[in-house]
Amino acid sequence: MHELLKLCIPGVIGGIIGGCLAPSLQHKFAQWRDREAREHNASADKEVRKREFVAFLQKWRSEVASFAESLHQVGDAAYYVYRPKLSEFLSWVSKVQDVFTDRQTFQRLADRLSGLDAKDWKNKNPREVILEAIDALSYFIEHT
Repeated sequence: MHELLKLCIPGVIGGIIGGCLAPSLQHKFAQWRDREAREHNASADKEVRKREFVAFLQKWRSEVASFAESLHQVGDAAYYVYRPKLSEFLSWVSKVQDVFTDRQTFQRLADRLSGLDAKDWKNKNPREVILEAIDALSYFIEHT
């Protein structure tokens, strides 16, 4: 009988301790798993937004680049291919600004692109000025 008690008591004590600790450990593990999933989803979301923004910039660049080179009047490029996309561009900037660690440079390049006007292309082809601003922002995005 004495031997039986020696064997049973540790088992009973272990069961009580395990029964008390198991829910707590399960809860901690679930919290850790949920936190990891949230961090992964946030990172994936940032990459998706960044890719979609790059696609927008590439499309916009293509539209500006295909604009007839023979049109050199100051307003042509601005009014036909640049200005109509500005509101969409600014919307994208607000969606992706948290993606970049160097937000100051991103904002400076975005402000440059969104703030182009006649004084920026004085004695220059407006199409080329717009392309240069898009390219500068695209280069920054691709290399960060």
